[in-house]
Amino acid sequence: MYRILGAIACVAAITAAGAAYGAPFNNEIDVGIFGLVTGDYAVYYERNLSDYVALGGGGGYSPRSSLWMDFGDLLDDMRWRYAHVKADGKLFPLGNSKGLYIQAEVNADFITLEDKNTGATARYTNVWPGALVGWRWVVAERATISVAGGSGYNTRTEYDVGDVTLTTDSEIRPRVDLNLGFLF
Repeated sequence: MYRILGAIACVAAITAAGAAYGAPFNNEIDVGIFGLVTGDYAVYYERNLSDYVALGGGGGYSPRSSLWMDFGDLLDDMRWRYAHVKADGKLFPLGNSKGLYIQAEVNADFITLEDKNTGATARYTNVWPGALVGWRWVVAERATISVAGGSGYNTRTEYDVGDVTLTTDSEIRPRVDLNLGFLF
């Protein structure tokens, strides 16, 4: 009797596993390779709503200064911490949630500057939109490689830390993404 129940349980488990393996994967977790190299540690999640549309978001943290800030020696006396979040939507014109995609996104940066000598601190939030065009490859049914390029718009910001004022101007910033992911 127990052998029959065990056999039925094994067949049910194999059938369920086969159905799950053959099901489309609608979720993805990925990391940005450029971010890992530059010290910006972030993870992103994406949910495919259909073969043509996906929504996603994520965030990260960097103990280093931003790639886009160049203040020469002024940052030598500053401790800079940077956290960020992103929400995005993707359109896959070719369908099947792979291949060509167009991405619209909104990013928010949370920046903390601290003068190492005086201890003066300042905190700032910066919100900026962006758009990318890219290509997603699906390898071995679950791994993804995504490459995209585009731009984002940043507004003028002044950072006052003690006696020092740092300024970034309004600008269109280039964006390049190289992400590795996993479908589930």
